[in-house]
Amino acid sequence: MCTMIKKIIILVLLVLMVIFSSVFADGPRVLKDLEKPDMLRVDKDELYVIQGTAILVYSLKDFSLIRKFGKEGSGRGELTRVAEWPNLIRVYNDHILVETSAKLVYFTKEGKPVKEKRRPRHSALFLPVGNHFVGKIYLHDKKANIQYMRVVICDSQLNEIKEIYRQKWFQQYTPKGFQIQLFSDYLNFEVYDDKIFIEKSPEGLYIDVYDSDGNKLYQVKKPYEKIKVTQADKVTANAELREDEKAYLMIRKLGSWEKVLEIMDILFPVFKPPIRNIEINNNKLYVQTFKQRDNKDEFIVMDLRGNILETVFLPLGNRPGVEDKIRGVKYYTIDNDQLYYLKGNKEKKVWELFIEEIE
Repeated sequence: MCTMIKKIIILVLLVLMVIFSSVFADGPRVLKDLEKPDMLRVDKDELYVIQGTAILVYSLKDFSLIRKFGKEGSGRGELTRVAEWPNLIRVYNDHILVETSAKLVYFTKEGKPVKEKRRPRHSALFLPVGNHFVGKIYLHDKKANIQYMRVVICDSQLNEIKEIYRQKWFQQYTPKGFQIQLFSDYLNFEVYDDKIFIEKSPEGLYIDVYDSDGNKLYQVKKPYEKIKVTQADKVTANAELREDEKAYLMIRKLGSWEKVLEIMDILFPVFKPPIRNIEINNNKLYVQTFKQRDNKDEFIVMDLRGNILETVFLPLGNRPGVEDKIRGVKYYTIDNDQLYYLKGNKEKKVWELFIEEIE
């Protein structure tokens, strides 16, 4: 009898080992129902992915799809999807915030819409900070014929209170049409602990930190190695631009890529910007640069005052398109010293989640 019980226990343990090894094995995890994601975030043991007007929530224990919500439409609590405008998601302690081209919608984590706010015209990316919001709002200075993206403090209804930073946009008007600069210095900011972190890489490897009222608190400033834009970089960037969703829409409208180039000039800087993007989690500031090694991006990991803790190189999978970058799309997120990133597998026609320890 004892021998039989021992055999049963051993068999159960073997089955559990197989189950756990398949769940926690290294390598990608295929995420069910994922076809064209816009953004991902992690909250404890759940992964939130927004895809068009749908929010999909996966378990990080077994990577199963545990709930899905979001209704397409223009009514209260409903979400719209504009072809060239991805939807964004942020996860907070007791709610999630979804941003579309038209509005911000608050949901419970179970998927019930709670309230919404109409967004101003020509704006992109709003994040709550203290009793206010901070966002990016476009401005065309018609007198100087210069296009800017500005970081502004807004009230609770998204009415502008004051501007705290502005930067030339990657696109500018010209007599023949317009010009765009690839490897442009996109304007990125993050909110953490009711503080606003704005990377100001046109000036160098600078990150200015503001309180929720837009008062500057301090600046993070570090030396950096200038990286030249090579001919190979230009070829790759041109190819990526040609495949961009906005480029596809322009080709459909004008008839061919050659017709697009008749009204568009493509420019390149001599050097790549010092900062590609920033991410903040667990009291750490992750500064992503254009330096690469073995197809991995450099991340300078700092504390919130700018003291460097380590430098790591991380894989990131898919990169967002030109317009998507401006609006805050990321196919990766960092949570508790782990990198989560999505990568489309064209051969298998699936999207895969990769998880990597940041050491």
